[in-house]
Amino acid sequence: SAQLLEERASAQLLEERASAQLLEERASAQLLEEESVVATDTVVETYNEQQLSEETADKVEAVEPLQLSQDEEEGEELRNMTQEVETEGNEEEVEQEEGEEEE
Repeated sequence: SAQLLEERASAQLLEERASAQLLEERASAQLLEEESVVATDTVVETYNEQQLSEETADKVEAVEPLQLSQDEEEGEELRNMTQEVETEGNEEEVEQEEGEEEE
């Protein structure tokens, strides 16, 4: 009878140890899974940032020629306006000189 109680206690102790070990392994597996998910999220986030960076670079490259073209157009407009002002100034000088000659 004492031996039977001892065997039952020993079996129960072994069962509790196995159960505790199983819980520990499950917790460890869950922790590994969570770490894996975090690592995967980090990889995905890094990939997305890289894609966004490449897309931004592509857009900048696409806009640069347009900006240059626009700058050239504005420069041409300024040159034309300058020429117009110079031409008007020259015409006024000529008119003044002609007016002085007539006097």
